[in-house]
Amino acid sequence: MAEKDIGKTIQKTLVAGIALSTALILLGLAVRLIPAWAAEGRMLVSAGLAALLFTPMARVVMLARAFRREGLTRYAFAAGAVLLIMLAGLFTK
Repeated sequence: MAEKDIGKTIQKTLVAGIALSTALILLGLAVRLIPAWAAEGRMLVSAGLAALLFTPMARVVMLARAFRREGLTRYAFAAGAVLLIMLAGLFTK
C-alpha cells in the first residue's frame, strides 16, 4: 500500500471516530433532557467518550499493520510499544 493510501485510510478512520463520538455525545445530551431516559443518555455520552478515547489507538494499530506490511519491522514494533503504553494508561491512575 502506498504511503499516500495509508495516510488517506488513517485520515478517514480518525474522521469517522470523531464523527461517531460527536454523534453519540450529542445524542446522549439530547436524551438526558428527557427525565425518564437520563440513564440512557449518560450511557450514550460515555460511549461517545470511549469512541473518542479509542480513535487514536485505532490509528496506531493501523500504522503498526502498515509498517509490518511494508517490511518496516522496527517501526511496527515501535508502534506496538506505543499502543501498549496507551493501553497501560487506561488501567493506571
